[in-house]
Amino acid sequence: MYIKNYSNLFRCCFTSSNVRIRQLSTITKTRFIISLFTIFIFFLNIHIIIFYQIDDQIDQCVPLIGTYEKFINIYRLIMIVISPSLFMCTFSVLILINIYELKKQISPFMIEVVYNHHIIQEKRQMDNQIYKMLFIQCILFIPINILLFINEDFLIIYLIIHCITFYFFILSSQLFRREVIRFIKKIIRIRGETC
Repeated sequence: MYIKNYSNLFRCCFTSSNVRIRQLSTITKTRFIISLFTIFIFFLNIHIIIFYQIDDQIDQCVPLIGTYEKFINIYRLIMIVISPSLFMCTFSVLILINIYELKKQISPFMIEVVYNHHIIQEKRQMDNQIYKMLFIQCILFIPINILLFINEDFLIIYLIIHCITFYFFILSSQLFRREVIRFIKKIIRIRGETC
């Protein structure tokens, strides 16, 4: 969940007009931040190792009864439903704002002089496709997080949704389809060179 949100943070940094923020989206800094984030999440969840026990009757790990059981329910609500959904929506809105701000930085007159009308339309279509993809991602992600909180049996649906977003993106975005085809052609070309 959080790594997916980090990808939205990465996109947000990448689309920022501020150079310092944009520098956070480099591969080396991204690897470093993901490593720190992974360590942080590990230590944030260390209490589960300590306060869970194996119930021999049902052969499952369950939280200790009492105060910790109440704490873990609130913790799961915050960590599984509220914060990922909030991060997803916040970063998506920030991406949209960044794209809008980037458009305003270049005057429309200059764009007309430098590019022809066809290229401007293509850029607008790309922006609209990005908006659609962000919207679809939010629409799919939030309800599944709520279902996952209600019942952990929905974990398989949660995992399937991450695969389904790929197909939704292919169906809804010509840009995404083009990039997937370009990626597949690149893999085929690399494999052809190694054989």
